[in-house]
Amino acid sequence: MGKIDANTAFNTVSLAIHNAFPQAHIYSEDVEMELCAGDFCLIMPNMDTSSEIGSRCKKSYILDCVYYPPHTKPREDCRRVSEILFRILPSMTASDGTVLHGDSISASIVDGLLHVSVTVRGFTYVSSQADEMEVLSIEGKE
Repeated sequence: MGKIDANTAFNTVSLAIHNAFPQAHIYSEDVEMELCAGDFCLIMPNMDTSSEIGSRCKKSYILDCVYYPPHTKPREDCRRVSEILFRILPSMTASDGTVLHGDSISASIVDGLLHVSVTVRGFTYVSSQADEMEVLSIEGKE
């Protein structure tokens, strides 16, 4: 199992979108000018971690994939793209070969843009070795 962190989740979703839409530009930062039709903007608005049994830690990364449709038949194109994303996001392969799974996938069209939300979950192990404190000696005390 590879290392699962926020960057791995983000890059894996980005790679999956790129593989499905090789002609599209995928942005991850604010763009000064409006994006072109067919482009994506990937945002990670939320992350969560919780302790599990033993040294396991469950991590969840929520990503919002925003699609900018063409001006002709935008709703039809949004539905087409959402179906493709529904097909590719449940199982994605990271650049190191680790398979990540997306769940809780939902889509909505807001202000003419397609928003597809996906949650990528994974487990990591937390080191159980605690840092030992140094011994403090106080002068004048035995």
